[in-house]
Amino acid sequence: LLDNFLASHLIALAYFKDHTIKNKETKGLVKEILTFGRQANARFPESLSRFNLENSLRVLVDLNVLTCESEEEGGERYSSGGGDLGSVRKWIETLAKSDRSL
Repeated sequence: LLDNFLASHLIALAYFKDHTIKNKETKGLVKEILTFGRQANARFPESLSRFNLENSLRVLVDLNVLTCESEEEGGERYSSGGGDLGSVRKWIETLAKSDRSL
């Protein structure tokens, strides 16, 4: 179970390593990350669940990799580029040292 959550975070980190977003709504962003994760042939199927990836977005906001603005309708919009991309690369390098794939 923990493997699924960690793999979701790794997929999201890998996505933001190569993609900059601006004012992107949650649904569309998760869809893009799901497509990205499918192309990476994720090892843990549940790592590509909408719930896990939405949780990963919240974690990345907490880590200051992303910013999030809430809308009046209850939705959220995410932006990147203001966060610490060095931290993203460091996390990916640390996780990549493991011999396990996504």
